[in-house]
Amino acid sequence: MAQKTINVGTGANTGGGDPLRNAMIKINNNFTELYADIAALEDGDITTDIKGSVFADDSTLLVDGVNGKVVGDVDNIEVVTTTVQGRDSANLNIYRGTSGTVSLGDASSGNVTVSDSGINITSTAGVDINGAATGTVEIGTGATTGNVTIGKVGNTTTIDGTFNATLTGNVIGNVTGDLTGSVFGDDSAQIIDGVAGKIVGPISRIVGDVQQISGPGAISLDTLITEITTTGADAYTLADGVAGQIKIISMIVDGGDAIITPTTLATGTTITMADVNDNITLLYGTNGWVNTANQGSIIA
Repeated sequence: MAQKTINVGTGANTGGGDPLRNAMIKINNNFTELYADIAALEDGDITTDIKGSVFADDSTLLVDGVNGKVVGDVDNIEVVTTTVQGRDSANLNIYRGTSGTVSLGDASSGNVTVSDSGINITSTAGVDINGAATGTVEIGTGATTGNVTIGKVGNTTTIDGTFNATLTGNVIGNVTGDLTGSVFGDDSAQIIDGVAGKIVGPISRIVGDVQQISGPGAISLDTLITEITTTGADAYTLADGVAGQIKIISMIVDGGDAIITPTTLATGTTITMADVNDNITLLYGTNGWVNTANQGSIIA
């Protein structure tokens, strides 16, 4: 209802204004509407705009009308919005109470939940955790962090890049790249000493690479075994190895004598093989190549 205004006429007692009864009806109508609005305010029913700040019963500022901000606590089951943003140069903190769960997202497509049991990230399309272009994604690096488990029994876990941690369990598939550290058996016996750079565990079988050379040339230090096919009286060279290196040389086809001249031979100058299956096993040490086993080869 619009406000009822009493016509007071153009002067006192001129008879041009509202009759007294009509004037009082207007007053009653105005008060009736006013009291109805006051009652609605007392009941919390506001059907019009409010301009200004809002204070709680204890005078705490809830809505800052000057700066256009809600500054009081929001105690509600659900807040529906498109953007939640912290103040300039300030952190945005989302806390839960002493119990309960904080959830971001929804269960149908994936969500992040924080509860007493920890932080759980799920997604129907997978989960990506990415650092900055020059940053690091850290998982379980805190001083009081417990165990970190990645993957589930029966599932496939793929790790690209550098994996700097202790890996417990079976690795099924290819490992591409360098592995740094020691290797232990299921019984905790050390197999590879990563500190000293040695294989210290028992070796049940050694299968070495084989160089097959036809005609004269250089015997490789990069293979354990060299098989020689001579095409005449062929000359071969053998450079110095490294301390502890083993080299096995064998003639497999006899087209003439094989004359091998090591750079440093501890017990002679040359090794000559004249027949198929002539072979020699050499060990490189302080004094050069040393013969440890010989069949048919002549050292001179």
